[in-house]
Amino acid sequence: MHLDPDDLHSLIARTTAKERYLLNDVDLDLREPKLRFLLKRNPHTSSWGDMRLYLEAQIAQRALDVWGSEDAIESERERRAKRKEDNRVRQYEKKIRGHYF
Repeated sequence: MHLDPDDLHSLIARTTAKERYLLNDVDLDLREPKLRFLLKRNPHTSSWGDMRLYLEAQIAQRALDVWGSEDAIESERERRAKRKEDNRVRQYEKKIRGHYF
């Protein structure tokens, strides 16, 4: 998660920021200080809403403010991955049980 000096002004889309840095809407919209963003038309599908682009350095700092450390972010990422895998296995087993019994 360390940013190179070259990445100081790189932009990140809101959805990507939420996924990569484990932030939620409250973290991006309501926490002080407010994060500024650029609105840009969605290049993939113009009928969709505008993209919100944030400075990645500010998003990384906000994640550290929310989670406390990079280790805490990584621990939460691992916890979520394990929970997701457990749910996947549980759904598979439920499907198999329903099919054979």
